[in-house]
Amino acid sequence: MEHANNADVAVLFAMGRANLDDLLEANLEDLRGTRAAWIGYLKGGRSNINRDTIWTRVNELNWTLNANVAISEEWSAVRFKALD
Repeated sequence: MEHANNADVAVLFAMGRANLDDLLEANLEDLRGTRAAWIGYLKGGRSNINRDTIWTRVNELNWTLNANVAISEEWSAVRFKALD
């Protein structure tokens, strides 16, 4: 993701756990400067990630979730922020 540190809002879409890990590793530091950061994920068991597994993973990286919304019948998203 280019220039995320200049963005007000960033939205990442993760297709699964490995993709989530790659996205977080590549972008997490740049996301610190955003007003809001979101991760979209397939809901209803269509993927090996969900709100709870994303929460666990971002918490391991010293971030936390602070919102959860439905985007569509197929997608949900969680908003997350740095703890420090």
